Amino acid sequence: MNFEIDEQQRDFASSIDAALGAADVPAAVRAWADGDTAPGRKVWNQLTELGVTALLVAEKYDGIDAHPVDLVVAVERLG
Repeated sequence: MNFEIDEQQRDFASSIDAALGAADVPAAVRAWADGDTAPGRKVWNQLTELGVTALLVAEKYDGIDAHPVDLVVAVERLG
C-alpha cells in the first residue's frame, strides 16, 4: 500500500486550506457558541462540497470511497 501524498491529494489539501482560510473559523465558532449557527453551517457546507464528509462512504451510497491517505490529508488539514 502506497502512503505517499500524490498531486491530487496535494490539490485536495490546498482546497481545504483555501476554504478554511476564506472562512473566519474562530468567528464561526464564537457565533455558534452565541446561538448563531449560520457561519458554522457555511463552513460545514464548504467542506461538504469539497467531499470531506464523503471520503469513507462507499460510491454505491454516493460517497467517494477514498483511499485512507485521503482521509489522513483531510484530518491533517482540519487540525
